[in-house]
Amino acid sequence: MLKNIKKSNEKSGQKEFLISTTDLKSGIYFYTLKNNSEQTNGKLIKK
Repeated sequence: MLKNIKKSNEKSGQKEFLISTTDLKSGIYFYTLKNNSEQTNGKLIKK
């Protein structure tokens, strides 16, 4: 795991998180977003 962005209980609804990538080197990163019943995976490319 590179970073754990946030781990807490939140009210339901749409959320938006801004993540600083200034401390990451250029490359391809894979991420996973999880909640109680769903998981979404994606890819981030930093140039």
